[in-house]
Amino acid sequence: MIGHWQKISLDEYCNNLKDYYNNCEKPSFRLSNKVQELTQEEKSYLNSNINLQRITGLDKEQLLNLLLRLPDKYNFAKHLIVSDNIDLEVNSILEGKSTFIYLVNFLTTKTDELIRKVI
Repeated sequence: MIGHWQKISLDEYCNNLKDYYNNCEKPSFRLSNKVQELTQEEKSYLNSNINLQRITGLDKEQLLNLLLRLPDKYNFAKHLIVSDNIDLEVNSILEGKSTFIYLVNFLTTKTDELIRKVI
C-alpha cells in the first residue's frame, strides 16, 4: 500500500510536471527525479494520475512524436524518455515517420545548434 506522504509527493510531482511543460527551458525541475525508483504500486498510482494528454493537450498515442517536433519542448521530451516509470507510447508512426526517426532528427538538430554556439 502506498503511504499517505508518498501519494502527496507523487501528486506534487504531477503538478510540477505540468508547470515544467509550460516552461521547460531548464534541463530539470523540482522533484524531477522523484519517479526514477518506484514500487509497482507507486508506478501504477503515478500513471493513473499523471494524465499527460491533459498536461500537454496532445494525443496520448502520438505524444512523444508530437513533442519531438516542438524544439522548445526538448527538455520535457527528454525527461519523459528517461523516466522509466512513466508509461509512454514510444513505437508509433506520425505522418509516415517512426518515433526513432523523429528522435534522430531532433537530436541532430540539437547537436547542430550546440556546434553553432561553439563555433
